[in-house]
Amino acid sequence: ATGTGLDGLTKLAKLDFLLRYPGFLQSLLAKQHIAAMVDLADHELQAISDPMIRYRYGPWDNRYYELLGGLVGRGLVEYVKGRGRVSFRATTSGQQIASDLRGSPEWSTIVRRIQLLHEHFDIGGTQLKKLIYDSFPALVALPWRAVIQPAPDGESA
Repeated sequence: ATGTGLDGLTKLAKLDFLLRYPGFLQSLLAKQHIAAMVDLADHELQAISDPMIRYRYGPWDNRYYELLGGLVGRGLVEYVKGRGRVSFRATTSGQQIASDLRGSPEWSTIVRRIQLLHEHFDIGGTQLKKLIYDSFPALVALPWRAVIQPAPDGESA
């Protein structure tokens, strides 16, 4: 396998949060004085089709282990040695599928958002968690297992 990996589930969860909740991504960019804009559809500020929950280390989805196991079982992702307890990277087959999706029009919005994340928030999982916590105190104030809404307590782009 080739390519760089992702070190830790904390980083995965925080990047996933910013990808699923583009209003928070836009707001975080603004709070960091980054002029980049997220192409937001109105419905994305109203509802999230696949919401996350507030958990011990912030936004979380209970399906991460199942999803990663499925990707490993299909030979698309492999576990690698890293700093986190769980580190992984795409295999050659996984990279090929990702490359195919990256070139499809249906994925263009997601691809642009991933590029923004990579360009501006390619930091460690703990640093990313702290940045999100510091930027969105209303998110931190949610009780554990509460479903995260697009813009809790008025936090929005």
